This record gives sequence, structure tokens and C-alpha cells, in this order.
Amino acid sequence: MTNDPHVFVSSISTVDIVGLLLRQYADLSEISNRNQQKTSQEIIETIKTFKSDKDDVLQIDTANSIIDQIRQKIEKMEENREVIMNPIAAVRSLVERLFKSTGINFGPRLSFGDAASAVNSDALSAGEKQMLSFICYNAFYKNSAIFIDEPELSLHVDWQRLLFTILEQQQSSNQFIIATHSPFIYSKYPDREININPDRGDRGL
Repeated sequence: MTNDPHVFVSSISTVDIVGLLLRQYADLSEISNRNQQKTSQEIIETIKTFKSDKDDVLQIDTANSIIDQIRQKIEKMEENREVIMNPIAAVRSLVERLFKSTGINFGPRLSFGDAASAVNSDALSAGEKQMLSFICYNAFYKNSAIFIDEPELSLHVDWQRLLFTILEQQQSSNQFIIATHSPFIYSKYPDREININPDRGDRGL
């Protein structure tokens, strides 16, 4: 373990996830807004340098050139915003794919899925809260060791089968150490299994 700050989640709730998502959304939005303000100022300065002179035919070419510069700046700004907000967009896409029939509301500024029919995150089932927690911590924490104890206690069998696949698809730099009794979780990864007790319950007491 390192001396870096650690997070211990002892109960299935979305309080920590809502806080994490809103902080990330606010921080990334602030970076994006600063980038937009910088681009807007550059565009204003570019326009100020142009002086219209109806008698000078060259002004038409100059104006067209300036318009093209402004267009390129706006396109670059939009590309930068997509890159900056990509962590939120990636989580949103994954959550909407998993929670197909449920929109999730995290507060007045953030919701995933159909906002009109979204349910409050606290109304999710224990398994849904747990899966959402795994996805968010894996997305927003980097180079971390994440310990999960018996995730099968709340996860439906279908999601137990998908758990590792989903976490791997996020392509994070985190390491997962999971204590589980569920073959649905570990059966695909025999090379990564560490058997603490050779008696898997087959022997009588």
C-alpha cells in the first residue's frame, strides 16, 4: 500500500458515487469553459485586427481568410471539449448500455439516459448501485489497487459474468483484487485465480 489517500467503501450506496461524478463533471467542465473563454478571446482579437475598407478589393480575401481562421478555432475548441469531457462521456455510454431501461439522475446538473424518466440514483437496486460504483471508481481513479470483497452478494448472475469484461473494456491502469466464491466471476480467468483454500466446499465438515 502507498501513503496516498485511500477510499474505503463499506456499504452499498450512491452517496460517494454522486459526489465523485459531480466533482469530476464540475472539474472537467471548468477546464472546458476556460478553453472556450480563451478561444472566444482569440476570436475577438482576430476580428478586431480586421479593418473594413470597401475600396480595397483585398479586404474581401482578408475577410474570407479571417472567417476561415475563426471556423478552425471553433472546430478545434469543440474537439478539445470532447477530449476533456471524454471520461464522463465514456462512463455515460457504458452506464446507458448496461442500464438500458433506466435513466439515472445524479442531481440537477447531471443525468444519464432518458432524463424525463430518470430515477434518482438512490432508487437503484443494490446490484445496480454496486456495478455503478465499480464503473465510476475504475474510470476516475488511475494506477490504483481496488479491492472488492464478495461482489456476488448483490450482483445478479448475468452481471457476475460481465463484471471483469466490463472493467477490462474501460482500459484503466488499475489493478483489481477480488475475493469471491462465484465461479461466474472467476471461471474465465483461471490463470489469475489464487486459491486460498484447496477445499472449495466439496468436503464434509
